[in-house]
Amino acid sequence: MQADTGSNSSSNANAGSPSGQGAKPQERSGAAGSTLSGDAATSEAQARGISAQAGDRPAGGQTLADAAAGAHRAVNATVEKVAPVIDAVHDKVEAAKDAAQGAKQIAQDARDKVVDAKDAAAEWAGAARDAVREHPFAAIAGALLIGAAWASLSGRRR
Repeated sequence: MQADTGSNSSSNANAGSPSGQGAKPQERSGAAGSTLSGDAATSEAQARGISAQAGDRPAGGQTLADAAAGAHRAVNATVEKVAPVIDAVHDKVEAAKDAAQGAKQIAQDARDKVVDAKDAAAEWAGAARDAVREHPFAAIAGALLIGAAWASLSGRRR
């Protein structure tokens, strides 16, 4: 009966276990590879900030911390691969913005020159109209001279 007392004290030690049934604790490997009882494994896992419940381990026995570290490494590797591409795209976008700004400036300059040319033509036409009104006979004589010069240069003679 003495042996029963030993097993009961072991059961009483596990009465506060998560299952609440006083079952024998599972043995787990510690950080250094040593085998720990369930309570010791729980204490070590809590000290490391990891839950020691069996449901927290993904397939293959990997801890959540290991899985998170692997995910962080994967994300960092992806960022390192994508960062040069993003920088190159950014540079091309900036170059396109600069080219568009240059084209916009060229278009504005051309528009200004067209407006200036229209204004000059309108001013010249107004001055010619005023000259014809002030000196109609001189305008007719000038037109006849221009016509005669044109006819002689084009080779048409009657």
